[in-house]
Amino acid sequence: MCLLNQTATCPKGFDDVQNLSYQYDFQFQEITVASGPQPENDKDDILLSTGVRYFEASGVSGNIEYSKRLMRADYDEDRISLTVRIDF
Repeated sequence: MCLLNQTATCPKGFDDVQNLSYQYDFQFQEITVASGPQPENDKDDILLSTGVRYFEASGVSGNIEYSKRLMRADYDEDRISLTVRIDF
């Protein structure tokens, strides 16, 4: 299950974007290990993203985005994404 909330404002060709996603794993299979500390077996997390989009009338567009996953005890995720598009 994924609930999204996305906002954007438009100052002359640029859009700033913030995205907050709550994700719950309905088909989660619990993991156990024979020895040592057991994993947390989290079933849900939050993905927080922020970035900027650029649009130009000539057909050039792109975006840069940073995201971070929160609320997972045994898992870290940080991501940077860059996309550039040019119409031929």
